[in-house]
Amino acid sequence: MKRILGEELPDTIQAMNNLAVTLRTLGFIEEAASMQQEAVEKGKRILGEEHPQTITAMSNLAVTLGDLGQLEEAASMQKEVVERRRRILREQHPNTITAIGNLAITLGDLGQLEDAASMQQEVVEKMKRVLGEEHPRSIAAMSNLAVTLGDLGYLEKAVSIQQEVVEKRKRILGQEHPRTITAMSNLAVTLGNLGFVEEAASLEQEVLEERRLTLGEEHPDTITAMSNLANTLGQIGQLNEAASMKRVVLAKRTRTLGEEHPDTISAMSSLANTLERLGQLVEASSMKQEVLEKMRRVLGEQHPLTVTAMNNLAITFSQAGQLREALLPMERVVEKRKEILGDRHPDTIMAMNNLVIILKEFGKLDETFSLMQEVVEKQTRILGEEHQETISATQDLALILQQLGRLDEAILMQEEVLQKRERVLGKEHPDTISAKHHLTGTQYQLEQPNEGLWMRDEVASVLSDGPGLTTASTLSSTGISVDAETAEEFAESLFADRGLNQLFCLARDKAGLDRFERNLA
Repeated sequence: MKRILGEELPDTIQAMNNLAVTLRTLGFIEEAASMQQEAVEKGKRILGEEHPQTITAMSNLAVTLGDLGQLEEAASMQKEVVERRRRILREQHPNTITAIGNLAITLGDLGQLEDAASMQQEVVEKMKRVLGEEHPRSIAAMSNLAVTLGDLGYLEKAVSIQQEVVEKRKRILGQEHPRTITAMSNLAVTLGNLGFVEEAASLEQEVLEERRLTLGEEHPDTITAMSNLANTLGQIGQLNEAASMKRVVLAKRTRTLGEEHPDTISAMSSLANTLERLGQLVEASSMKQEVLEKMRRVLGEQHPLTVTAMNNLAITFSQAGQLREALLPMERVVEKRKEILGDRHPDTIMAMNNLVIILKEFGKLDETFSLMQEVVEKQTRILGEEHQETISATQDLALILQQLGRLDEAILMQEEVLQKRERVLGKEHPDTISAKHHLTGTQYQLEQPNEGLWMRDEVASVLSDGPGLTTASTLSSTGISVDAETAEEFAESLFADRGLNQLFCLARDKAGLDRFERNLA
């Protein structure tokens, strides 16, 4: 094109822009950004800064900068795109509204979730008014709003919108349309986050079958569907099945995308996480070190996914008992996330929570309590009191209070956690049941101040095979006299996971890339 038409013609610039979009899709993100930067510069010089083609090139470059982790630069450029489209096309033009939607997604990535949700609500209303409720762009705007609401913890509201999106796309586009299947996939993720993991797995199985049928086994979206199903199988506890499926995902991505594609590296990271849960720490550690090296080489030291890889490796060191090897990398993760994402971003707060876990293992309870209190305060302010991560962090803070001997404060906090989990998740949800067990254990420790810790160690030694053998008579053998119901509750609280909630911030695999619907045209 350059040789035939010349480098300075509008058609050549458009061809460069189109090629850059294709390169980005194939994972050549640095090359795409470089070509888009050239397209923007030539567009400004030849067509002018206000020309629609120049503004579109800027919009596409901003999305790619976001992929590279340069979120502040991406947001700044998107704000400029919004301002120009407002000035040239006016507020109600679909391209102006789309630009606002793209900016909202980047603000969400920066952790400004409330601002993003407010902006996306505005986009939904304008799209419906200008284009109609059944227009694809209106439905895409609804889908994006639902994802952000899910990130904010409004899971039931998110599910309601996603169910409407699925219904509309099935009716308008058909069951087998790629966007219908994407909507089903997003709904499955939110159902899983609500605790409906069986329903999520069933829906993801349907998504996988549809994508195999319409796109083929080797299509990136089919492989993504397989990856999402594997993640949900891991949530259900089917770890061997999840690991087996993730090995297939890794092999397919290596074959179709290459070893250094970000999606391939993310697949390796996801497999390593499952292997770690299976107790295969040596292989998991080796794999995570390889992931970190590749992320640094492909995406750079400052990319959020590189920092996540460092976070995950530190967690593996911690679980292997290599606390000194874990502490420094996790401190660097917190520092880098504050620098790149800001101290209010959910991933930054999650890293602080992970650092708490490691500090606790060192026995630094006062420092641990101070940092965990900061985590709870930030999550309450940013995500709200009833977000699942806020409630989990509050539970962790209560456990630290318990270990510090501040039992009255711990009980009050655990009662609050139980009430919130009953209200948000229901009485039968595993997290609600776990909260009840934690509270029961702390209450018993308060009632038996001279026996609390001794009792736990003694009972643990007698009941080495688990809570199923716990009876009132068994407890009596340790010198503890209780009725059968109390014995059962105590045993459940003893064998419940009493460690801090290790909600490690793992790579989101492909879900973080295709769950939003950006405009690249």
